[in-house]
Parts: sequence; structure tokens; C-alpha cells
Amino acid sequence: MSFSMGRTLLLLLGISLLTVARPAIGQEKITPEDYPCDKYKGDLVVFGRLTATKPGVHLDQAHVKLKRTGGDALTVDVEKDGRYCIRYPSGPDIERLSFEAGEITCVEQISGSHSHYINKVLDNNCAQFGGSFTSLGPNTAAPVLTAGVTKKFGVLQVVLWNTSGGTLQIVSFQFEHQTAKQAQSAGASDVIVPVDPDMVELVAARQKSSVCLLCVGPVILVQIPLHAHASDAEAYIRSHALRVNDIIPDGQSAAKLIFVDKSKMPVDASQPGALGTLVIRATKWTKAGESTLSTTISAENSAGSVFHSGERDSEGVTTTVAQVK
Repeated sequence: MSFSMGRTLLLLLGISLLTVARPAIGQEKITPEDYPCDKYKGDLVVFGRLTATKPGVHLDQAHVKLKRTGGDALTVDVEKDGRYCIRYPSGPDIERLSFEAGEITCVEQISGSHSHYINKVLDNNCAQFGGSFTSLGPNTAAPVLTAGVTKKFGVLQVVLWNTSGGTLQIVSFQFEHQTAKQAQSAGASDVIVPVDPDMVELVAARQKSSVCLLCVGPVILVQIPLHAHASDAEAYIRSHALRVNDIIPDGQSAAKLIFVDKSKMPVDASQPGALGTLVIRATKWTKAGESTLSTTISAENSAGSVFHSGERDSEGVTTTVAQVK
């Protein structure tokens, strides 16, 4: 009997060892060894497989971009079967992992101190925040903003659109010839910060709307109109200038004015790109929390108009459209 019990115990022990050594079905440990992961170096890795459900999307033409807070982006190509892998060192959080194949799909706010296994279906969910800006000539802007304003300031119109899935609150905006990190190390000369709109309003408020040619005491018999009434120009600037903390709701766009001190503008400022790239940073607010977005905008090869109109589309979303000529 003791011999039978010994055989039974040995058999049970062997079964237990097999059970421990073999992971359960569906619980296999996933490792990056079989993924293309030699482009970058680092102790951490984000890897997985990309899947496309839309016809005509070829994954071998897609790429994955990892953007860390305050750092440069790491980009790798996707294999034909959808596999991707990026190594990175431990550090700041990953601001965005974007999967790009014509359209962009994103995963945002990922820990930068751990490795991640992320499989993603291309669904074009990436937060989008962008726009365009045009330079307004004095002949276009002076009738509305007064000659005094256009003599002292360069006037630009920027059109911003928000399809990020959250409300955007403007944090900062400036013109840069390099990336923000490079500009900080190179000096302030590489950055042009727009003028506070309150100062522009003050200049507009001091303008005269006409010159009296024939006056008898307080009575004006003949006068020459110069430009829009100062109070009208002041109100227009107050209403349409881009300011820090301005709000752009999701699904809407806005046409705003930016003013630059002409003494800080390059001689060829009327040429596209002379001012540099307009970099706008904003906080995105959603029910899940807040995150930071930024967009870089290059000048268009055209002059704009300070006049704009609001239009409402079929879904009831108000869109502000800038007239460009």
C-alpha cells in the first residue's frame, strides 16, 4: 500500500510541475524578440501589431511615431504584417504614439517609465489641431483697424480649427525659425512674440477719425474722413485678436488677428516664411482630463482679409471662415 501511495504522490507531483511550467492558453508571455526593434536604443520598448480594416490601406507603407514630452519624435516603419517596435530610455511620459497610414490614429498619455505592448486598429482617432495664417497688407487692414495701427504693427490673420475631441484653451503663440528647444538655446532673436492686443487697442483708441478743413468753433463744416472711428477699431481688435486663454470648442474653427511690432519684423516680412513658423500651444480639456497639444503653421502664399463670416453647417456646428483673396 505504501508503494501505491508513493506512485500516486509522484504522479500528482509530476502533473503539478507540468501545470506550472506550461502557461494557460491565451496567457502566453509576449516579448519583443520577434519584432523589428533595432533602430533605436533603450532599456524600454513599446511594440505590438497594427491592423487596418479599411480597404486599400497597405501596412508596409505605414509608420509609427513616438513623441515624448519636451523631446524629439522617434519614427519606425511598420512591417507588412503590421508588426512595429520602438526602443526608448526611461524618462518623460510619452505624449503621443501615432500610427500613420494616410490617416492618423493615436494613443495619448503613456507612461515613460515602463514598457508597453499595444495592438491598434487604424481608426483615424488622432487629436487634430491646426490652421493657417496670412499676412494682411496696410491697404487691407487700415480701413478697419486705423492707419495708426497698421503703421506701427504688422497684422496677420490666423484661422484655427479644432477636431481634437476636446475643448482647446490657448496657452501660448509665437513665431519660431527653429524648434522651441533649439530657439531657447540659440537666443530670443530666433523667436518673435506677438504684441499684447491691449496695447494695440490703446493705439487704435488714440487715432482721429477725420481732419477738419473748415470749422467754426465747435461746428465742423468740411472734414476729410481718415479711417474707421477709433472706438469701432478698438472694439474690433478686442473681439477678434488672438489671446492667451482663448477657447476653441471641439468641432469649431476661429479666425483671429495677430499683431507684430514692425521694429522686430525682418525687412522681407511680407514674404511667406520670413517671420518663421507660427507655433501655437493649447491645453485640451476632456472628461478624461487634460493634455497638451501644439500645432505649427506656415504662412500661405496669399493676402487675407480682416473681414470674415460665421457659417453653420448641416450638423449645427458653427464654423468661422476667413476670406482669402
